[in-house]
Amino acid sequence: MHPPGTALSQQDAQRLVAAFVEHCNNVRLHSAIGYIAPVDRLEGRAEAIWAARDHELTVAREARAARRGKTTAAFASSREGDSEDAEVGCQVLERS
Repeated sequence: MHPPGTALSQQDAQRLVAAFVEHCNNVRLHSAIGYIAPVDRLEGRAEAIWAARDHELTVAREARAARRGKTTAAFASSREGDSEDAEVGCQVLERS
Protein backbone atom coordinates (compact mmCIF):
# COMPACT_ATOMS: atom_id res chain seq x y z
CA MET A 1 0.00 0.00 0.00
CA HIS A 2 1.33 3.40 -0.96
CA PRO A 3 0.91 6.40 1.34
CA PRO A 4 -1.52 9.12 0.19
CA GLY A 5 0.10 11.69 -2.06
CA THR A 6 2.58 9.23 -3.53
CA ALA A 7 2.87 9.45 -7.30
CA LEU A 8 2.40 6.11 -9.01
CA SER A 9 2.93 7.39 -12.54
CA GLN A 10 4.15 10.48 -14.37
CA GLN A 11 0.57 11.68 -14.83
CA ASP A 12 -0.09 11.18 -11.15
CA ALA A 13 3.07 13.16 -10.28
CA GLN A 14 2.00 16.00 -12.59
CA ARG A 15 -1.43 16.06 -10.94
CA LEU A 16 0.10 16.19 -7.45
CA VAL A 17 2.52 18.99 -8.41
CA ALA A 18 -0.28 20.99 -10.06
CA ALA A 19 -2.42 20.64 -6.92
CA PHE A 20 0.52 21.76 -4.75
CA VAL A 21 1.21 24.81 -6.95
CA GLU A 22 -2.52 25.67 -6.98
CA HIS A 23 -2.63 25.55 -3.19
CA CYS A 24 0.55 27.60 -2.71
CA ASN A 25 -0.45 30.30 -5.18
CA ASN A 26 -4.18 30.58 -4.50
CA VAL A 27 -4.88 29.39 -0.96
CA ARG A 28 -1.81 29.47 1.28
CA LEU A 29 -1.12 32.73 3.10
CA HIS A 30 2.53 33.80 2.82
CA SER A 31 4.13 35.68 5.69
CA ALA A 32 6.67 37.42 3.43
CA ILE A 33 3.89 39.27 1.60
CA GLY A 34 1.69 40.15 4.57
CA TYR A 35 -0.23 36.91 5.05
CA ILE A 36 -2.08 36.99 1.76
CA ALA A 37 -2.07 34.54 -1.13
CA PRO A 38 0.25 35.41 -4.03
CA VAL A 39 -2.70 35.55 -6.45
CA ASP A 40 -4.30 38.26 -4.30
CA ARG A 41 -1.11 40.32 -4.38
CA LEU A 42 -0.65 39.88 -8.12
CA GLU A 43 -4.26 40.89 -8.80
CA GLY A 44 -3.99 44.02 -6.65
CA ARG A 45 -6.23 42.92 -3.78
CA ALA A 46 -3.59 43.21 -1.05
CA GLU A 47 -4.52 46.71 0.13
CA ALA A 48 -8.23 45.87 0.27
CA ILE A 49 -7.54 42.67 2.24
CA TRP A 50 -5.32 44.51 4.72
CA ALA A 51 -7.89 47.32 5.11
CA ALA A 52 -10.65 44.79 5.76
CA ARG A 53 -8.49 43.04 8.37
CA ASP A 54 -7.70 46.36 10.07
CA HIS A 55 -11.41 47.21 10.15
CA GLU A 56 -12.31 43.82 11.65
CA LEU A 57 -9.61 44.20 14.30
CA THR A 58 -10.85 47.69 15.18
CA VAL A 59 -14.43 46.45 15.54
CA ALA A 60 -13.26 43.54 17.71
CA ARG A 61 -11.16 45.85 19.92
CA GLU A 62 -14.07 48.25 20.38
CA ALA A 63 -16.46 45.40 21.24
CA ARG A 64 -13.95 43.99 23.73
CA ALA A 65 -13.45 47.42 25.32
CA ALA A 66 -17.22 47.90 25.57
CA ARG A 67 -17.63 44.49 27.23
CA ARG A 68 -14.83 45.26 29.66
CA GLY A 69 -16.28 48.69 30.41
CA LYS A 70 -19.70 47.20 31.16
CA THR A 71 -18.17 44.51 33.33
CA THR A 72 -16.05 47.02 35.23
CA ALA A 73 -18.99 49.42 35.68
CA ALA A 74 -21.29 46.60 36.83
CA PHE A 75 -18.67 45.38 39.30
CA ALA A 76 -18.09 48.91 40.64
CA SER A 77 -21.83 49.55 41.11
CA SER A 78 -22.31 46.20 42.86
CA ARG A 79 -19.44 47.03 45.21
CA GLU A 80 -20.69 50.52 46.16
CA GLY A 81 -22.79 49.23 49.08
CA ASP A 82 -19.96 47.01 50.27
CA SER A 83 -17.59 49.85 51.17
CA GLU A 84 -18.76 50.09 54.82
CA ASP A 85 -18.61 46.33 55.23
CA ALA A 86 -15.13 46.29 53.75
CA GLU A 87 -13.94 48.96 56.20
CA VAL A 88 -15.40 47.09 59.17
CA GLY A 89 -13.74 43.93 57.94
CA CYS A 90 -10.41 45.72 57.72
CA GLN A 91 -10.80 47.18 61.21
CA VAL A 92 -11.50 43.77 62.64
CA LEU A 93 -8.43 42.39 60.96
CA GLU A 94 -6.31 45.24 62.27
CA ARG A 95 -7.39 44.59 65.88
CA SER A 96 -6.62 40.92 65.90
